[in-house]
Amino acid sequence: MIPQPELWRCAMEINASSIEVVLLPPVDSERALYTSIILNPEAPSHEKAVQEAIYANPVLLSDFKRVDALFDCEDITFVPSQLLQRVEAESVCSASGINTDGKRIECDELPGGVTSIYAVDAALIGFIRRTFFNVRTAHRLSPIVSNAMNSDGLLAVIERSRLDIIGTADGKLQMARTIRCKTPQDATYFIIATRKSLELHGAPLLFAGSGEDADTVRGYVERYCEKPLTAEAPALPAVPDRDTLNIPRSLSALLS
Repeated sequence: MIPQPELWRCAMEINASSIEVVLLPPVDSERALYTSIILNPEAPSHEKAVQEAIYANPVLLSDFKRVDALFDCEDITFVPSQLLQRVEAESVCSASGINTDGKRIECDELPGGVTSIYAVDAALIGFIRRTFFNVRTAHRLSPIVSNAMNSDGLLAVIERSRLDIIGTADGKLQMARTIRCKTPQDATYFIIATRKSLELHGAPLLFAGSGEDADTVRGYVERYCEKPLTAEAPALPAVPDRDTLNIPRSLSALLS
């Protein structure tokens, strides 16, 4: 347990196979705590697996100053915020081909007049909202996109066999999506193809990621397209250490 949890902030990214957790201290002279909790693959449902993991780690149930939960769900689209003044989010989901069966439609308003609309498992988000008082929920891409809006360019993030790719120009979002990549070659293809299709003339190609796959993709991109610039992870207001280097970009962007 941590002393005085009411002064700390808890942030989670809930994935298909894990919960990534960061506990942020009240002052920047202390270390943040990061852990990855593996979900039980034999649980009867994803929601039940998340329940088991949270109840098995009672520190997560502490009375934190603030709790944030990010969801890694594939059904997401981005639209101008003004559009939602004229049409319902449900209509946008239908037009975008988003499957809403057994799901709840949620919206995150982002900088630059953009709103993300996504469908999250209704049972899962219901459990999270019942369990954590006044929890703030969002899609995991939302804080990454918000952070990327600070500068123009194409940002590619390789984490856990997953490519997040965000394009911005003139302070506006051009595209944002997550691609599940089976091989580094797949990720390389999507980065180069997106770079060419968006025609972000003069804007930098920014690259972030860790691990062998990320290093391989970076080498391919440099060989077949251009040398990407390193996109440093958003800095946490805490003392950095080896563990915090592995924090998912969604959580570092959220907490920075």
